[in-house]
Amino acid sequence: MSGISRLEALEIFSNPTDLEIIITEDKKSKKYGIAFCRGPGHNFKLMLSADPYTEEFKDVINAARTILEGIYQAMTEELKNPESLIVQFLNPENNQLDESKSLNPELIDRIIKELKEHRIASTYKMTTPA
Repeated sequence: MSGISRLEALEIFSNPTDLEIIITEDKKSKKYGIAFCRGPGHNFKLMLSADPYTEEFKDVINAARTILEGIYQAMTEELKNPESLIVQFLNPENNQLDESKSLNPELIDRIIKELKEHRIASTYKMTTPA
């Protein structure tokens, strides 16, 4: 995964109820950007951002999906390797992963829906299914 560290990917993956993702818009250039932050549990710490770079809203939505799906795929693959430092830290007994406690395809879909509708997705506010 380029542009994001394993630590940031792990932080996003393992904290599905404390994230805020925001689509920004530069009114002058009419371009969109995106920011991935932790939620209020970590004072909205910025983890990943892209300054406004595209005039197409669908492009920034696709970028958000690509990033989230990439994190999900990379981290679930990493968790299959019992020798991985991440596995030794997160899952030392090599138990079955509880997807409700990590970034998962259903949450990614919900985040994308929220971004399309509101330009912000606050997972810490998502207490009921979409």
